[in-house]
Amino acid sequence: MENYTCSAIAEEPTQVLAFPKQQFLNTLRQNSDFAIAFMTQLSYRLHMTKTMVELRSIRSAQERVLHYLRLMASPEKNTIVLNQPLKDIAADLSISPEALSRTLAQLTHEGAIARKKRTITLLELPTSS
Repeated sequence: MENYTCSAIAEEPTQVLAFPKQQFLNTLRQNSDFAIAFMTQLSYRLHMTKTMVELRSIRSAQERVLHYLRLMASPEKNTIVLNQPLKDIAADLSISPEALSRTLAQLTHEGAIARKKRTITLLELPTSS
């Protein structure tokens, strides 16, 4: 496939870099460290895309939000600092911002999470996915 059209939305001030396709392919062939780093990044992005598709298939908003929080927590910690606006997180989860706010309030009320501004602590042990 010679041409591939892709669009993106920048969430912060951004610079875009464009370079010739053949030069990029030559760099991949000649620099194995770069090629490996590039493939690692592609693999990670593919994995995250697959994870988000699976996450969106969870029917219960509460379970979807809990699963998302578990994914965002590092394996050794149970605290997540939300670095995106709630409306963006809601869009990632395919729920309305209002549904996300209600779900976070419900999880707080039920004792599943503690929330202080943009920091959420899982009060249950994070489980691996």
